[in-house]
This record gives sequence, structure tokens and C-alpha cells, in this order.
Amino acid sequence: MKKILILTILTLSLSLSACNLTAKTNVVSDEPDSSAIESQEQFVTLFIGDKEYKFENENKADLTVYDVLQKIAEEENLELKTKQYGIGIFLESIGDKIGDKNMFWLYYLNDKAGTVSIDNQEVKNGDIIKFIFTDNNIFNQ
Repeated sequence: MKKILILTILTLSLSLSACNLTAKTNVVSDEPDSSAIESQEQFVTLFIGDKEYKFENENKADLTVYDVLQKIAEEENLELKTKQYGIGIFLESIGDKIGDKNMFWLYYLNDKAGTVSIDNQEVKNGDIIKFIFTDNNIFNQ
């Protein structure tokens, strides 16, 4: 009888210990990996046509689409031509692609067409800006 009681207590102890270990090993954190998010969010990504650029905003300053475009253009020796209007800055050309009545530069921010001028559209780390050189037919699709 003593042997059965000792075996029962031992079995229960081992079972409880195993349950405790299982509970500890199955704990999953709901918190995202902050280092991965932080490194991704230090950048604003800019596409000019198919070419991708990363702008590192280390000091997290307030930026506009125009600020990022200007800084990338300076780093890459791209010539920008703009024109100031009452509603903001209009992009006329990047490099040798010059807008006219049939072709123009259009920007998207996070896959949505821009609704304000490039100097009035604020961006934050993690945003994706895309400039495409297109014709008027883009609105007829």
C-alpha cells in the first residue's frame, strides 16, 4: 500500500511539473519585434519610375514628399524642375523626363494617388512614395 501511495504521489508530482514546463514553453508574446519595426520605420521609400531609393529619416523630422524627392535628387544627381503655384509646388521634370500637355509626373503615397501638392503632402517613416511619368490616359482606365 505504501508503494502505491508513493508511486501515486511521485506520478502526480511529475505530471504537475511537466504541465508547468509546458505552460512556460508555450508562452507567446503578442508584442511585435520592436527592432525590426524600428529599422523599417526609419526609412521613407521613394520610387522614381522603377528605381527604388531609401531615405533615412534618422532625426524623424517633419517631411513632405517634396523634401524626400529633393534629398534623393541631390544624392543621385538628378535634376528637378518645379513650378510654384498658389496651391503648392508642381513637379515639371525629373532628369530628362519633362512634362508637357500630354505627359506629366504623378505621385502616389502608400498606393493612393496624391490629392495635394508635393510640398503639402506630409510623409512619415515607413511610407512609400511612387512617382510615375504618365499620360492623360491614366484617368480613362
